[in-house]
Amino acid sequence: MNRVLSEIEASKQADISKLQADARLEYTKVDAEKDRSLMELKARGKQESEKLRSENEKYARQVKAEAKVIVAENEAKAVEAIGAMEQKASGQLKVKRQYDLEQENVQTWMQLSNNSNVLISGESNSFAAQLFAAEQLAAIAKKHE
Repeated sequence: MNRVLSEIEASKQADISKLQADARLEYTKVDAEKDRSLMELKARGKQESEKLRSENEKYARQVKAEAKVIVAENEAKAVEAIGAMEQKASGQLKVKRQYDLEQENVQTWMQLSNNSNVLISGESNSFAAQLFAAEQLAAIAKKHE
């Protein structure tokens, strides 16, 4: 009976060893499957990340290019507006400059007319003008004596 018990015990130990070996094998398979799945997930994640980054960069370049176009258009409009305003202002300034020049001429003639030492004579052969000029010259000469 000892022998039977020994055989049963040996059979039991063999079954336990087989179960343990099968469990280790199954564990190794599950562990390998887990590692494979993780690697696959990481690869897919990295691929998706690269795709999103690439799309993001493409979108950023596109937006920057569109912004540059808008800025260029606005700068061109600003240059046109400034040109139009300068053109309009130059016409108005021309009139003002002409007015200022005429005012200066009037002031000059007023100052000359108020100066008794200045003789203004025209190109006319008028006797009255010659008489006036002679009187003015005589008055000037008298003051300098």
